[in-house]
Amino acid sequence: MNVELLALIGGALTAMLIAVALREVQREYAVLLSLCCAAALMIWAVGTIRPVVEQIGTLVESTGLDPQYSGILLKALGIALCTQLACDACKDAGESAIGDKIEFCGRAALAALSLPLFLEILSLAQKIFAV
Repeated sequence: MNVELLALIGGALTAMLIAVALREVQREYAVLLSLCCAAALMIWAVGTIRPVVEQIGTLVESTGLDPQYSGILLKALGIALCTQLACDACKDAGESAIGDKIEFCGRAALAALSLPLFLEILSLAQKIFAV
């Protein structure tokens, strides 16, 4: 495990302890601290995952597949991560109803995003069974 990740985890645990203590006195500040910590963690994660995304793009190009498919995969990953972050932030703030609706909206966005892929699979199935 690298030192940067350990420092990040230590900072997140410290923020959590402060937020728990603040929740008793100033609930608004505890929620704000939690959101800021979550945003900082997300920024770190995006920076860390960037080389992975670039490598996936390179692999898809080398296989000759349509780049649209890797785009769908990466967009789906982004939607899932952002939706989970927003949902968790709402639940931490005590707004689980809003968090649940964000989850639903994320699922709807994933369904809409995957429609072209689903249509392509159906088209291939029709070609296979038409033989």
